[in-house]
Amino acid sequence: MAVYVADPRLETALTCFQQGRGEEALALAGSVFDEHPDSANVPLLIGQMMARLGQPLAALEVLLKASEKHPAERALLLELGMVYQILGRIHDAAECYRQCTSLFPKDGYVRELHSQMLLEQWLFAMTGRRIGREASKSFSAKVHSGFFKTYLSGNHILDIGYRGGFGEAEPIVPQAIGIDLGYPGYDGVHLPFPDNSQDAIYTSHCLEHMDQLHAVMREWLRVLRIGGYAVIVVPHQYLYERKAVLPSDHPGHKHFFTPAKLLALVEDALPANHYRVRHLADNDLFYDYSLTPDTHPVGCYEIELVLEKMQAPSWTLKE
Repeated sequence: MAVYVADPRLETALTCFQQGRGEEALALAGSVFDEHPDSANVPLLIGQMMARLGQPLAALEVLLKASEKHPAERALLLELGMVYQILGRIHDAAECYRQCTSLFPKDGYVRELHSQMLLEQWLFAMTGRRIGREASKSFSAKVHSGFFKTYLSGNHILDIGYRGGFGEAEPIVPQAIGIDLGYPGYDGVHLPFPDNSQDAIYTSHCLEHMDQLHAVMREWLRVLRIGGYAVIVVPHQYLYERKAVLPSDHPGHKHFFTPAKLLALVEDALPANHYRVRHLADNDLFYDYSLTPDTHPVGCYEIELVLEKMQAPSWTLKE
């Protein structure tokens, strides 16, 4: 039986971490762990924080020791798999998810991770590239349908938020530049590229994590050339969240999107007649509608939107 420790210092550590005080958070959680070395939740929290502070090897050591003591602990196995992914050890990650699937066969989230790892391994074997988790689900379909050829065939492309938390992910197409926090000159809003310089922008499951949505949308339009495309993919509120209102069950999601909400954002953020909608679709490829909202969805659960930047006409809308 796994030991779970309820200690107010853990809540304080989590608050410190969310406020950007990582070392203080680790010190607090470490003091609890010193007193409860056989616990399951404390090393889990420490491992999660280390991984997100850019210390995946240290996180791996903590999680491996905890998993040896608690080999059937779902959360530890999942976090261990994610740390393996960050380190690029895909086969080890897949094995963690396989074990978890065997232990929890009805858990949608576990099924999702396991099937996703198998898909990523297949794509790597076929293309030699590590495509991001969500993008990989319909990658082959978009290749065969001509979606990428139509919208992402230029030489100057930005893939914004391409890693998705996993260090080994590569931009969606080989010629794209991957943009994430830490890229020189990028602060999460402003892009270090001139006006009208990009053939396309691609972003998948990133916009819902951002704060300044209007500023972000205007910045994307700024760097696009006339005739360039912004390919925006976000989780679908009715397929992924399956909740009426915030907050999301995903700790990083700050916004819910339906097609109507996404278009409303576009119309509110961007000046009229500076863009045209070229593609809008619900992508539910392989979605398992039998799973209820109390478990993680399986399959694709997103909205695809493509905007084309246009030369604004000389006239403006009538008042």
